[in-house]
Amino acid sequence: MIKLPLMKYNNIFTITLFLTFFIFSRLAVAQDFSNPAEYNDYIVDIQGKVLQMNVNYVMESVHNENFDDVERSRLRLIGMIEHAHGKVKAMPAFKGNSVFRDEAAGVFSIYLDAFNIEFKEANLLKEQRQESYEAMENFYNAQDKAEKKLEVASDKLMAAQEQFAKDHNMEIMMSKGHTGTQNMIQVINKVNGYTRVVFLAYFKVSKDDAAVLDAMEEKNSGKMESFRKKMLTSVDEGLSKLNALGEFEEDDEFRQSAIALLDFHKKMGNEAYPKLIEFINKKEEDLTQEDVDMYNGVIELLNSQPPLLLTKFNQLNMEFYKKHIPGGGSKT
Repeated sequence: MIKLPLMKYNNIFTITLFLTFFIFSRLAVAQDFSNPAEYNDYIVDIQGKVLQMNVNYVMESVHNENFDDVERSRLRLIGMIEHAHGKVKAMPAFKGNSVFRDEAAGVFSIYLDAFNIEFKEANLLKEQRQESYEAMENFYNAQDKAEKKLEVASDKLMAAQEQFAKDHNMEIMMSKGHTGTQNMIQVINKVNGYTRVVFLAYFKVSKDDAAVLDAMEEKNSGKMESFRKKMLTSVDEGLSKLNALGEFEEDDEFRQSAIALLDFHKKMGNEAYPKLIEFINKKEEDLTQEDVDMYNGVIELLNSQPPLLLTKFNQLNMEFYKKHIPGGGSKT
């Protein structure tokens, strides 16, 4: 068996794994498609560049809040994938066997479906995601579905490459210290899945808490009590999910910051908000200075503590991406 290192050096016979980190560019025109390594490398080079573009888009769709920017990137990427798809389809079969080529072309078709359908749907849902917990959950579910589709398709092509290498007595070798683009998709999906569980636990409580405060502004104690109970239920559900989630690869700061936020809201729901409800129910002439001092103290706490906790939560979220995804903390 010929052992083939990852990188190409001079005229050494090699095979390339899906580890390309360059933007899509024109491939070399002269290709010897009778050579199994060059046949493999041609497909894999195209695949690697498309995968990197997929990774870039997924990160942009997570971090970029501008709908039009993300939509333009999606449409541009579709054009690039169509170009790559055409290049692979135009290849001849390798010595009468077209399985590897056809699998690659099929994977690019799956990519096109994902960006034409699933990612388009996710981007549309993103615009309304802040309106409610259900809207945010729907957006994350759509994004998860689209990202998973990329991962499954890439795994399919990886299997086809491995079979092609086996059929032609070649061994795929991973260079030490390199993280493949193929693995990057899996890493991103894992990180996004984790952060979404954490964020949704907080987001649901924040929406309920906002409803409590809106009812307070309306001086509607009945609504306030109803939303207070609803918020406490969401807090308990969120804490249960966060505790079950556990730390991420020995990193627990982001999750703990969410727990701190929920603990704060739980304390407010159990201790401070009942006092505010009593305050609202009193006639103005019946209020004492102690009542007024209590009310002002709670309002001051609401104005000071949540912003500090939320700033830390957002900062640790960005640091979490930086730590677990190369380049993940920078917005695109």
